[in-house]
Amino acid sequence: MSSHTQLNRFILKFIDWNIEVYGTSLDMLTVDIPTLSNRLSKFYCSAMPKGKDDDDKSLYHKNSLINIRAAINRHLADLRRDVNVVKDKEFRTANGILDGLFKERTQLGLSKPTKHKEIIEIHDLQKIYQYLKGAPSSPVILRHAV
Repeated sequence: MSSHTQLNRFILKFIDWNIEVYGTSLDMLTVDIPTLSNRLSKFYCSAMPKGKDDDDKSLYHKNSLINIRAAINRHLADLRRDVNVVKDKEFRTANGILDGLFKERTQLGLSKPTKHKEIIEIHDLQKIYQYLKGAPSSPVILRHAV
């Protein structure tokens, strides 16, 4: 396996969790699919970010867990493994657990739904277009135009 310095920080969270819980690293090159799916299911439910001290632990944010899953998926693809932890049916249970976890945390008020920025109105888009079309590039001019 690659050295820790070459691995994505999100993958390291999963690898470190495996060491902490199972006492050994999980070899992503050779791990069988049922074991990986089982470990991901448990990771989603029990992993907590490391705080500054042991009492300062909280829950991973929804986006962090999604990024960890995506990083693991990319890492497996980089290793040339024909495994997709997001779409393969072998990971349906793990992904269902993750989705259920998000819903439960939202219902309990532990996680807030993602709030998207407001859509830019058509007249503002037209102003931005006019600015970009011919005005000298200056953030101050753009701010004044909108």
